[in-house]
Amino acid sequence: MSLTAAHYQMVVLNTRLREWVPEHEPRATDPHYRLFAAAKKQMRKQDIPCWRCGVRYEDLGAKDEPATASNPLGAYQLEAHHADLEFSLLNAIDVAKWWDSSHREDAGFMVESFSNIDGWLGRHPELAAKSHEEVFLAYMESEGNLMQLCDVCHRSKGEGVHHIPYPDWRARAVWRSGLPAHIA
Repeated sequence: MSLTAAHYQMVVLNTRLREWVPEHEPRATDPHYRLFAAAKKQMRKQDIPCWRCGVRYEDLGAKDEPATASNPLGAYQLEAHHADLEFSLLNAIDVAKWWDSSHREDAGFMVESFSNIDGWLGRHPELAAKSHEEVFLAYMESEGNLMQLCDVCHRSKGEGVHHIPYPDWRARAVWRSGLPAHIA
């Protein structure tokens, strides 16, 4: 059996999407926004680094400063990314489907559940008796649905989760040193 030699391949992405976004209240008036603010405050207090590149608050530079060993992408801020679902799309979600897909009980199911709602409810027992709709809305604005990312890993065109395919984006977090960058 022969190995395929290391190589670059060209991937052409058509990223021009026309997305329908349902009507939604501004974040500031959302009753669950307090959970988002509390989660961000807790991430700062615990010095949670960027999930993907590992930069910490103390290593952030000013905007447009060059990268350093401790800030490999030249990030200037850490941000909370809605990992499972974007806030603006919540009013379009069928909560019963979300609930069912977040509680996979069949042992043969090989794909992870949609959201880790059971683990999150274990940390928020005050919500266990609430309706699925209330649990859904609280979860989506809390640490359960948030991923700490630097501005580069979150929003930049060449590195951000909003701009490149998720499997390629995710690989960067565990990429071996000494190899060429996965996306060049």
